[in-house]
Amino acid sequence: MKKNIIQIALFILIIILAYLVYESIMEPVRYNKERNRRREIVINKLKDIRTAQLNYKNVNKEYADSWDKLIDFLKNGKLPVIKKISTLPDSLSEISEEEAIKRGFIKVDTTYVNALDSLFGHRKDFSLENFSIIPFSDGQQFSLRAGEIEKGHVKVKVFEVVAPNEAYLKGLDKDMINKEEKPALILGSMTEASHDGNWE
Repeated sequence: MKKNIIQIALFILIIILAYLVYESIMEPVRYNKERNRRREIVINKLKDIRTAQLNYKNVNKEYADSWDKLIDFLKNGKLPVIKKISTLPDSLSEISEEEAIKRGFIKVDTTYVNALDSLFGHRKDFSLENFSIIPFSDGQQFSLRAGEIEKGHVKVKVFEVVAPNEAYLKGLDKDMINKEEKPALILGSMTEASHDGNWE
């Protein structure tokens, strides 16, 4: 009887140990899978923000330094669409475009389209209401800054958008989040003339 109880206890212990070993292997696997899924979604959103900022700068000669400005630009701003109509004869194909415009062989027509429709109108998944919100963060906004720096005696416009790991990885294992190589996904820079992401 006593032997049977010991055997049952050992069997249960083996099952528990096997489960713990399995979990120790699978926990980081599950974490990595979920982290990679979330990262991809956040990176795609940062790419949308970059598209909006670059177009904002083309129109306003500077980057938006607040979400209100950037979202208002998408809602109400206009982007120029330049159409060139050429009647340049083959015999004059060697002249420059500038000369052809001066001589009336190329007519330039500029129309304006709504920024939101032009940039993201084709996207069914695009939401302007959540444009500034970090996915999976329970409503936390991306940090957004913009300004001007001097590089080689030249003033350069810059911007930076940050999504901290603890925001978009909310709810996942905190120890694993703290072990991440980079503390955040960052687009642009306030110290360099760059609009690249730190994931690129």
